[in-house]
Amino acid sequence: MSVLQRSLLLLCIMVLIAIGLGTWRQQSQPMHTMPLLSATEIPSVKLPSFTLESTKGVEITPEKLKGGWSFMYFGYTSCPDICPATLAKLKVAAESLPENDNTRFIFVSADPMRDNLENLDAYVSAFSDRIEGGLGTHEQVATLAKALYVFLSNSQDPNQEKIDHSDTLLLINPRGELTAIYNAPASADVILSDFQHIKERSS
Repeated sequence: MSVLQRSLLLLCIMVLIAIGLGTWRQQSQPMHTMPLLSATEIPSVKLPSFTLESTKGVEITPEKLKGGWSFMYFGYTSCPDICPATLAKLKVAAESLPENDNTRFIFVSADPMRDNLENLDAYVSAFSDRIEGGLGTHEQVATLAKALYVFLSNSQDPNQEKIDHSDTLLLINPRGELTAIYNAPASADVILSDFQHIKERSS
């Protein structure tokens, strides 16, 4: 075998080894290193002190959110577009989880002047029994939204029927801290996929 042939053979072997190593690394890459599709992980933010009434009958507080994961979204029952679209995604996501999964899906009313526990319960229950509504005063909701980087326009004007708000879904970890923000989540599958990766990273 000539020097040229040996060199070509060695080069082929090295290329095959490189391809094999690349394939092995890709296949053995831990799931938690995969990029997120919609959510953005942030340095954990401690929730401010707050108390919301829940359509499930138990108050929602930072302390009571500890011990399990929670999704939180701010909207209102007369929202014409993005709220029902997001709740439809949350319905699929919530009902895709096992029955014994304790992940909470909380829809916080951004319109406490017009929303009450009765119409809020009817609204969220129309999507899924696994979604609960949260109701507080204007000051409570505004303070909570600001702490969680959610924009809300002033909902105290009785003539203002439409309330502008961020289309962001918040993920709160079992320590009661905001840990990730979904910007206009694309689908229930994306919500759950990112949720699974985030849980694995935190374990």
